[in-house]
Amino acid sequence: KVNGETVTLTGGRYTIEALNTDTVVTVENVVEREIFTVTKPELEGVTVTGGDNVRDGKPYTFSITVSEIYDASNMEVKVNDERVDLSNGSYTIPSVSADVTITVSGLTQKAICTVEKPTGKKFAFTGDDFVYKGSDYNFTVTPRMGYVATVSVNGEVITGTNNQYTVKADGE
Repeated sequence: KVNGETVTLTGGRYTIEALNTDTVVTVENVVEREIFTVTKPELEGVTVTGGDNVRDGKPYTFSITVSEIYDASNMEVKVNDERVDLSNGSYTIPSVSADVTITVSGLTQKAICTVEKPTGKKFAFTGDDFVYKGSDYNFTVTPRMGYVATVSVNGEVITGTNNQYTVKADGE
């Protein structure tokens, strides 16, 4: 209020026009917004980023990252039991009015494929002992001085760059 008269909010601002006298500005009915709790899933290999609390009426954005050990093609994300669709791994609740519970389901752990690593005195092999099914496998074969290596995977010769090789998940 200005001098006892209510002032209207316009465009997010209160405007007092033509001040010619002493003016009294009164602010009434200031209410602290309630703070709501955000409950995030605690799943191995799943990271949910975003705050643990949000004020009433404010937007809340969270993102989800899933470890490569999981197949997320059937992942389902819910906010307060309602399915939501992520955009680039994140979701925004436009205006929070209650506690928020985020759940994630539908993840399956990928199978692990073991790698039979070659041994020899004429080269050095560097690579993991396993690869998750559906993931690329990267390794290095470094021939000893004076030797040239021909690298094959499952009987098929492959080419690399600077002694580094990648076996694509789709078999390329």
